[in-house]
Amino acid sequence: MTDRHAVLTIVGDITDQAALLERPGREGSVLTLSVAAKHKQLGTRQAVDPAEARAWVEAIVGPRWLPHVYSAGNLSTVGGSSTPRQLTTAYFYLFLGTDGVPHAEPEHELGVALSLLTGLS
Repeated sequence: MTDRHAVLTIVGDITDQAALLERPGREGSVLTLSVAAKHKQLGTRQAVDPAEARAWVEAIVGPRWLPHVYSAGNLSTVGGSSTPRQLTTAYFYLFLGTDGVPHAEPEHELGVALSLLTGLS
């Protein structure tokens, strides 16, 4: 852990590509991983360190699948209407064919730009 005051929560979900990408008939699935953090003493949400999130994602998917993981960046927000919103939860996607083999980012309208995680520094 890079921040000794942070408690990380990592959630994984597998969804049909047709449902997530709103493409009826699209086959395969999507593994979505989200990495969130909160301060262990204050209980407040905080931004996840990108290197920390990447290390956990790499540990989960392994080195063979890591080159196929896409980052959507930090998406979830905190703060009320009078406070600035901070993007806190990091999201990652791995697209799998029906054979369970990772493949490139398909055409989608997720509303976010995805970038290969291995291409990020």
